[in-house]
Formats: sequence, structure tokens, C-alpha cells
Amino acid sequence: MKIDIRNAVAEQALKTLPDSSVHLVVTDPPYFIDGMGENWDTENLNKLKKRAKTVGGMPVGMKFDPDQGRKLQTFIAAISAEIYRVLKPGGFYISFSQARLYHRMGVAIEDQGFEIRDMIGWAHSGQPKAQKQEHHVLKKVRAGKITAETGAAIIATMGGRKTPQLGPGVEPMVLAMKPTEGTFVENCSRCTRNR
Repeated sequence: MKIDIRNAVAEQALKTLPDSSVHLVVTDPPYFIDGMGENWDTENLNKLKKRAKTVGGMPVGMKFDPDQGRKLQTFIAAISAEIYRVLKPGGFYISFSQARLYHRMGVAIEDQGFEIRDMIGWAHSGQPKAQKQEHHVLKKVRAGKITAETGAAIIATMGGRKTPQLGPGVEPMVLAMKPTEGTFVENCSRCTRNR
């Protein structure tokens, strides 16, 4: 059995592969959080990370823009169409995702003809928990953007509320399969004959 593992940019590498020639595709695409989409430029990403603060001190990924999901879905649909073309019938496609936009990724993959077979989760260590919002108010006080008195008044009205997003406890992966041709046994028999 010949094993050929490729680590490459999907948009480029997929176009070089013949139809129905691959058994498995595993991908970890950009998640389109805070503008970190298909333009994977490290220098630009670092600039985006600095500007991504919706509330001073808010970690990257906390900003929410509904357009992020739509852009991700469009991007994944195009990649998934090529993956569908190169996968053998019964071949599997695993794509890492981000919990908040997992549904968009699953729909994009399914819309290309894949069967969504399951969700795999990479469990992160530690307990997912939200930050206290008062942390962000105190940061504004320390930066001199508001007075200590104003900060104390704002904190008093918050009642200990937390930020609206938890730190991730799991990184979901879509497990999809290109439909088989015939039964699983017939499909598998063709794959082993064509090695």
C-alpha cells in the first residue's frame, strides 16, 4: 500500500489531484474570527489581533460579527467542492472548526454533497469560563479613559456579570463522508482493487 501524505495549502494542492484519488482529507482551515479569514498573512493577522478589541483588553475571538459565519461558509463551500471531487466514494473528510461557527462549516460541507457522519471534539484542558466584565472597566480606569469613581459606578451596576462568550472547552471537527457507490462492501472492494 502506498501512503502519500501532503501538507499544503488546500486551494492549490487540491487542483493538482485527479478525481476520486484520495481516501482521507484532514484540514484545519482559518476560522474567520475577527477577520482572520482566507488571507493568511502573519503580519496582517498580528495587526488584526491588535485592532480586534471590541472592549479594551477583550481577547481575540470575543468580537462577534455575523458576517464572519457567512464568509466562512462561502470559503468552506468552495474548498469542500474540490475535496468532494478528489475523494474516492466512501472517503472521509475531517475539518477542524471553531465552536461558534461550527454550524456554518457543517452546512457548507453538507451542501457540497457530503454526508455529515459525526462531530469529533478535541477537548481542551481546564474549565471554560467567562471573564468578569469589571476587568474591562478597571482596565479603562488604569488607562485613564474613565475616572475611578465612574468605574466604580459602572461596576456596581453590572452585578458581577460575565462576558458573553466562554473560553473554548472543545474544538469541534466535522466528520463527513463522500457517499459510497453501492454498499460499503462493494465500495471497499473497488478501493482495494484500485490500489
